[in-house]
Amino acid sequence: MSYSGGTLVALGAKAHVLYSRMLKPEDYWILLKLESMEEIASYLKQTESYGDHLDAMLVGTAHRSTLQYAVHTATLNESASFMNYLSGDYRKFYVDMLGIGETVMLKNLFRAIHSKKGFDSRKQRKLFHIPGSKLPYDELTDCRDFGKLLELLSGTRYYGALKEPIAKMLAGENALFALEHAVDIVAETDLWNDIKNLPQRERKFIEPIFGVKIDMRNICHCARCRTYYGMDVSESLARMLPLRYKVSTSDLRRLMECADSDEAIKMLEGKFPLYARYFKDAFALKDNKIASENAVSKCCYSKALSAMKSGTPGFHTAIGYSVLKSFEIEDIIRITEDVRYDYDIRFAAQYLVRPLVDGGEPVWQ
Repeated sequence: MSYSGGTLVALGAKAHVLYSRMLKPEDYWILLKLESMEEIASYLKQTESYGDHLDAMLVGTAHRSTLQYAVHTATLNESASFMNYLSGDYRKFYVDMLGIGETVMLKNLFRAIHSKKGFDSRKQRKLFHIPGSKLPYDELTDCRDFGKLLELLSGTRYYGALKEPIAKMLAGENALFALEHAVDIVAETDLWNDIKNLPQRERKFIEPIFGVKIDMRNICHCARCRTYYGMDVSESLARMLPLRYKVSTSDLRRLMECADSDEAIKMLEGKFPLYARYFKDAFALKDNKIASENAVSKCCYSKALSAMKSGTPGFHTAIGYSVLKSFEIEDIIRITEDVRYDYDIRFAAQYLVRPLVDGGEPVWQ
């Protein structure tokens, strides 16, 4: 076995160990039943995954934003340690995968500038220093206008894509969609192209995770454009990711031409039964807009779990684990909001990424 092969096996073995420390379903139910940020912080401090990262937090004064920042830090520190194992195409893929988080931060920045409020000390916590990122975080935190933002992004992969939409913002355009769509295209395209450079033994596990994300995001976009914005087919297609996995452009056209969601589900059931199942479950929930977006994450979760548990430990194992961990972070943050607003735990559990319901009944019953 080559040095690189042994290194990747070691990385995969490390991912297996970290996976065993992730929260269990019973932890989720306990968190959902807690009544304050202080109680959530206290509980997470007792876990292997988050204890060290919350150690310095004064539980009695835990604030929602401080807690959310701390759990984000947990996964970013793990990501930095993973990068010590990687080089070449493996490292580029991993950096670009983490770079999807850059788009979240840039969107937060777009909204802060657009609202003319900027970032105060609390909002600065929305800007996380992602391992491998070339964004000038400290300067971005102080940015107050779009012209300065574009200047700061000169030399980054986003500069070319943002020149035109920022020029339109400076000329008086008010919508942020073009800016947010531009950074999504850059990040998702780079990551999708990186997959092609991975060995087939790794690609066969990794491609489905990100492929279903592309397909389901485009399907969601079809529904959103038709239902909420009344766009025609051509306009809708022009505003979605220019990437395809199994769902082709002609498939998306057919979806846009469906009379309603029932007809769209029937169309999906005939050709893409996996996607149909996730969207059908989402449409059955009260807030089906949020549930539909969450269906994308749920499907990616299932593919990441499959990659994590498949084959000899290797790079794909670490990618599967990293995706699962990112969804766990999302769920913890959502749980903090559920506790904050005192949502019914059964209702709240339906909107988490990790499946906690088995056979229609909560697993803790």
